[in-house]
This record gives sequence, C-alpha cells and structure tokens, in this order.
Amino acid sequence: MDITQNASTEKNPNKLYEYADDIIYSVRCAESEDFRKVRDAFSCGNEVIDHDFVDTEFDRKYVSYVVTDDSNGNIIAIYSLSCSACVYSIYDKNYFSPSAEIALFAVDQKYQDIKFKDGDDCLSSAIFSELIYFIFTMTDDTIGATKIVLYATPNAVPFYSKCGFVEFQKDMLQNQDRYLDGCTPMYTDIR
Repeated sequence: MDITQNASTEKNPNKLYEYADDIIYSVRCAESEDFRKVRDAFSCGNEVIDHDFVDTEFDRKYVSYVVTDDSNGNIIAIYSLSCSACVYSIYDKNYFSPSAEIALFAVDQKYQDIKFKDGDDCLSSAIFSELIYFIFTMTDDTIGATKIVLYATPNAVPFYSKCGFVEFQKDMLQNQDRYLDGCTPMYTDIR
C-alpha cells in the first residue's frame, strides 16, 4: 500500500506544522530501519504502545505500516494489522465472524491534533480513515471479513467512537490476552 496525501493543525509550539493541509505523507509496510526509528525517535505519548510496535517487527501475526512525512522522513504514524474474529456466545454456543484487527494505531505527538484549515478534521482522523478504506478494499479484493475490531486504551475510546467504532455487544467475547487489560474492545461493521 502506498498512499500519498496532502494533510495539518492550529498553532502549537510543539507541532511541526500549523495545518494538516501542509503535510504530504506516504504509507508503506514497515522495514527494519523503521522499527529502529520508532524505538529512537517516535512517541505517541504511551510508552507501552511505542514499545509494542517495535516488538511486532518479527511477529508473523502482524503486518506493520509506517506513515512518513515526505518533507523530512519523520514517522508520523504507525499501525499493525492482523486477522481476527468476532466471537459471539449465544445460548452456550460460540459463533465466529471473520474480522480484520487493528492491533495498534498511534500517531507521534508532534503530529497529533493538527487540524485541517477548515477545522473539521485532524491529521490523525484522516490517516485513520485511509486505513479503514484500505481494510475495506482488502476485504473486498483479497480476503473476506465482516468487521474491523480493535482494543482501545482509555484515552483513545473517544477518538475511535468519533471514527464510527462502538463497544462490543454483550454477547461478543473479547480477547483475554493480558496485554489488553484495561482496553475497551470496539468494532465497526464492514459495509
């Protein structure tokens, strides 16, 4: 996947750009050098998430991507995708619905909250929307799925809610991996 897009935010001395419209970026599969760059020069404000991305380099469960600033080579955002399933427990029987999982999504603090000139959207939302579109395309063309799932940290729940994700229904089982403790399982239907 290689996407080039214009994208920016309001004045903030810690931000590199005033508006998202001023940013040209590209998306590609992460390479070994990208994992080193994330380890050394990327921070989304959550050390666990930054560290988890670096740990995905050799984990075959995930395919990881980087969003890079074309003007300076900075990594703007990172994400990892995986196959998954929504498991429904109904009348003591389990039913599986094939799903794509966003195992990780993070935006570097220098690029967070940078809004477009029209003020309606921010760079993070635009990148996330493109990711969702990529998943929709992949599920149309490559492998079927009915849902996109993710496990949101408490601070990220409002962001994902604004992006159309909802908390799991009462009959949906959540992944019991220990590293997901404190996260909210969320999903959205694929068209």
